[in-house]
Amino acid sequence: ALAVLKPVLESPDLLKVGFGLGDDVRRLRAKLGIETRNVLDLSTALRRRGEKNPLGARSAVERFFGQRLQKSKRITTTNWSLPRLSEKQLQYAADDAHAALRVYRRWREQNPA
Repeated sequence: ALAVLKPVLESPDLLKVGFGLGDDVRRLRAKLGIETRNVLDLSTALRRRGEKNPLGARSAVERFFGQRLQKSKRITTTNWSLPRLSEKQLQYAADDAHAALRVYRRWREQNPA
């Protein structure tokens, strides 16, 4: 998987978006030697003027869609360093990535640059 993922994560031409990516970026560099490029952390990019705390996926979905994003605290605190993730972990990660993509697209619609 590393042979496929490394070029994607290091590509300056492909935008990667998500929430709270700082630790992920540091771990990819430290553990796998991946130098990510063109990464947008929505937690800070979507912060409004005067806000001190980063914005999370739940609050972003609420702000942009008026809906509540269900996130299982039990799954959040599971061991994500296992060689094989459980189906629930995979679903959680997929939902998180999908939410980030949808929020990003809505934000860009509202703020064309």
